[in-house]
Amino acid sequence: KWGMTGFSLSPNDTLKCVIPIQHMSKTPKYDAKVKEILDTLEPGERVCPISGETWELDQAYIDRCRKWRVPPSKLSPFTRMRVLATWGSGVDLWWKPHFETKKPILSCINPDSLVQVVGDLEFAARDYGDEAAMDYDFSKSFFKQQEELIKNVPVGAFFAYDSEGCIGNGFSKCINSFVVCGTYQAKDSWFTFRCKQVDRCTDVAFLENCENTFSSCMSVRLNRCTQVFDSIDCMNSEFLFDCRNCEFCFCSTNLRRKRYVFMNEQLTKEEYQKRMSEIDLSCNSTLQKYKEKFHKILHDQAIWPEYFSTNTSECEGDYLLDCTRSSGYFNTDTTDVHDAWFMFNSRNCESVVIGNDSQDVYLSCVSLASQDVKFSYVPSRCSGIEYCIRTTDCTDCFGCVGLKKKRFCIFNKQYSEEEYWPRVDELKCAMLDRGEYGEWFPSYLGTQPPEISFASLTSPFTREELDRMDVAKFDPKRAMRYAPYTNDAQKRDPKDAPDCIQDVGDEWVGVQFEDVAEERQYNVSAQELKHRKEKGYPFPKEHYRARMKELVNQVNNACRIPAECAVCQKKITVNENRAFPDRKIYCYECYLKYLEQYG
Repeated sequence: KWGMTGFSLSPNDTLKCVIPIQHMSKTPKYDAKVKEILDTLEPGERVCPISGETWELDQAYIDRCRKWRVPPSKLSPFTRMRVLATWGSGVDLWWKPHFETKKPILSCINPDSLVQVVGDLEFAARDYGDEAAMDYDFSKSFFKQQEELIKNVPVGAFFAYDSEGCIGNGFSKCINSFVVCGTYQAKDSWFTFRCKQVDRCTDVAFLENCENTFSSCMSVRLNRCTQVFDSIDCMNSEFLFDCRNCEFCFCSTNLRRKRYVFMNEQLTKEEYQKRMSEIDLSCNSTLQKYKEKFHKILHDQAIWPEYFSTNTSECEGDYLLDCTRSSGYFNTDTTDVHDAWFMFNSRNCESVVIGNDSQDVYLSCVSLASQDVKFSYVPSRCSGIEYCIRTTDCTDCFGCVGLKKKRFCIFNKQYSEEEYWPRVDELKCAMLDRGEYGEWFPSYLGTQPPEISFASLTSPFTREELDRMDVAKFDPKRAMRYAPYTNDAQKRDPKDAPDCIQDVGDEWVGVQFEDVAEERQYNVSAQELKHRKEKGYPFPKEHYRARMKELVNQVNNACRIPAECAVCQKKITVNENRAFPDRKIYCYECYLKYLEQYG
């Protein structure tokens, strides 16, 4: 007998050993081709064909490509992310002809885009993708063939889900809100961009769990606040930066658990109330006056930390919360995520812009509750898909557009499992040989030009870069050709409107204003004017796109740049800030010491 702890064997017993068997490839020809590419690839400097910058293709990236079984991208890491971001929702709305009736309807899709539109309820009730199945040709460009499919599969005009009484772009579970863009659970709000759970908020971006907040960005749990940035748990305050648990504070920075602070000066309650009684922020001139004072304080006095991340381990980037071994920008609860922007509750992903509840996703945009996904745009509850666009509940599909609840489809056409994998293998090989496989979709297949996309607010391209991408200059006037007003209609300068909101009468309702800098027209409805008067918010003197750009520019963006601690001169890497490029930055250790002493 052979005795071992816990069991014994007799000569008549059989010992069975289970040995893991390597998963057999379903695309062996492609795998062999990409393996050969990676095996012969040497690390070294590369030049990005779009940005023109020199970047290092290192062994770590080659190893990750081997894991994902993909060739390396020709683009630099940051440019890859910016290109993905051009497919994310911006803030613009347009009039575009309906896919079938040709009658113009309001939509977030630019009229020059190949993508066609129908009403959101129409889109939900009908499987347009199933009606557009097509064959393909190995010898022709994959993207040129997919272009025909994109033209024949419309999308919902607002990309809206489970919402009521709203217009906007890419929103979900919103109620009675106007121009809500990339927003989840907004109620009675106006002009929001990438917000979550906001109630009665106006002109806001990157907010979460906020109420009654105006003209603020990148903050959590605000109530009755105006012009507040990078702050948490603040109430009844205006013009704050990097403040926590503050109430009744004005034009101040780096505060912790404070009340009655005015321009970084501690006052009594009575002194504070007296000074505030002399300030009327419902007047544009007053708001602008203190905005300029606030910006001077941000430049001269405020201490900017190395990063605003919280509760992270082995991470790199900014605005990361509860993340482990992750890098990127504005991510929450991610593990083993490399280069991701606006990613939430996700694992083992790389090069993803916007996503939640996803796993094993590579080089994709807007990944929703999906896994094992590559090179796809808006996969929702999908698995095993590649180069798919706006697919829902699909598994093992390639090159499909707008398909729902399907498996083993190529260009929306159904195949058996036995037919599917050999075809995908051949198709991937052909794409690899043409230099298509491994790269993102061409920009002309997107829902909007890069100049008005998500990237236009967060990481805009220069005109030279757009020329290298073969992107024609965007013409806002042409894009407004289907609007119910004519471009030569009488337009007013918004500066002609009264300075203070209470002086604005009904004669200004519906007046066609022109924002010359943004090349946009806009008007103010009776409902918006009533809302602004009730809240004491000033009359808008700029198109809402300009207001959003100003907010987003005031917080750190996704671009990483070298810097030096203003105290200990330690070399650090920080996120760029377009509004305050020369801000006073402390490394995180010196920043904490500063807060202990002064915050």
